[in-house]
Amino acid sequence: MNKTFAYVFLGVMAFLLAGIAGYNFTGAPDTAARKDIANRATSITVVPKPSESNTSLPTRSTQTEEVVASQSDSLSLKTWRIDEINDSPTACFTFDQSLDPAARVALSDFIKTSPETALTITLANVDLCLSGFDYDADVDVTFKAGLSAANGLSLPEDMTRTVSFGDKPAYVGFAGDGVILPRVNAQGLALETINVTELSVKIARVSDRMLARRKIDSGKQTLEGDYSWEYSDAATDIRSKIWEGIVPLKSVRNERVTTVLPLRDLIGELEPGAYVVTAERVHDEDETRVARAWRWIVSTDIALSSYRGADALHVGVRSIDTAKLLPKTRLTLVAENNEILAEKRTDRSGRAAFDAAVMRGAGPLRPKMLMAYGEKGDFAALDLSRSPIDISAFDVGGRDAAEKVDSFSYTERGVYRPGETVHFTSLLRDTTGMAVTNRAVTLEVRRPNGLVMAEQRISVDAIAASAGAVQFDYIVPTSAARGMWAIVTKSDG
Repeated sequence: MNKTFAYVFLGVMAFLLAGIAGYNFTGAPDTAARKDIANRATSITVVPKPSESNTSLPTRSTQTEEVVASQSDSLSLKTWRIDEINDSPTACFTFDQSLDPAARVALSDFIKTSPETALTITLANVDLCLSGFDYDADVDVTFKAGLSAANGLSLPEDMTRTVSFGDKPAYVGFAGDGVILPRVNAQGLALETINVTELSVKIARVSDRMLARRKIDSGKQTLEGDYSWEYSDAATDIRSKIWEGIVPLKSVRNERVTTVLPLRDLIGELEPGAYVVTAERVHDEDETRVARAWRWIVSTDIALSSYRGADALHVGVRSIDTAKLLPKTRLTLVAENNEILAEKRTDRSGRAAFDAAVMRGAGPLRPKMLMAYGEKGDFAALDLSRSPIDISAFDVGGRDAAEKVDSFSYTERGVYRPGETVHFTSLLRDTTGMAVTNRAVTLEVRRPNGLVMAEQRISVDAIAASAGAVQFDYIVPTSAARGMWAIVTKSDG
């Protein structure tokens, strides 16, 4: 019995010792083994830094240019494409070498077209673009031998490519850029299309009380093949659809056709408010980028004219049909946050005025929209945030009209280092150009992130003594952040 127990005990101990030894060798390597594995893993993944002797090797872009130059000792044409975004198509040819912009005039001697075409040549690095062609035409374009690149390489022989211009891309747009549609004697809304036979049209209304949260503008046209979006510009979140349908069109191939959309016949009497009209080419479900356009409109017989002076905003209301001034028209001045700032009614001469105090609101209380409600149910809106006169098409400039206090501010130079002193001067003038001496001034120094770094109060006595001039010296902190700093002049009142 004792011998049997001893054999069993020895067998169990041998099994346990074997298991422990196996764990040491297979499951948990000792410290030396772990260090060896780590060293071998590190030697595989770490890439030694290049020595200083390797820093003179050319970069990848330089090597690429050298390989290209070594593979070809002449200029060659790689590919070409057609751009169809304008009224006339453009053919762009890509060469393997950059062409010389200084030789643009001489290039015409190396380009021949059949049939012959008066070309306009545009160069952009390796691209040479030709315009002046007509749609629905096949043109042979020949580049003659000797056409040179900027590096002196040239075409070894004539190269001819046949370019086929198809039809003009489909186009949908609105005639003109106005948003007012006369209610009386107007045939409807004019649409312009190219190579479109059917339009999907949607008309949505935006309540007059929501207009202050949007900008009434001329909308947007999207070319065939481009992405389009409306979002908040077209009031997609606050408008309500009142009509949708398919409008057939008369189409003349590659010609611009104008079609009048009779809004009153489609939706009847228009309620007060503005409308967003969306028109797009009828298409299959798998087509996503089609020609389309949208436009704000206000159908009304009310025309608003405004003149803003130092004393008030003066408003005149007339009939579009008769041009007569309209009395008893209710006017509502609405702020950015849709709050009603003031209400007036036009007098017997069709005029009204809003005091200057209510026009000086800032932030959410800034005047945004002027609404007009006629006695016959007419409605009109004047966006006060829009430019009063669109001069973007003219090469003119200028500055805004002066308010009650106008300032001309300057420093002795424009760039400063930390620790240097800024010498600031501001001249205060009124609307007639005379010095303003009866108002105190607060100067704010603002960091590049807009935070106020320092303030300086200039008393009325100091301004009167200097005849409306403000002088201020500011030492730039040694820890000043880089960027555009600003000094803001604030006049009391």
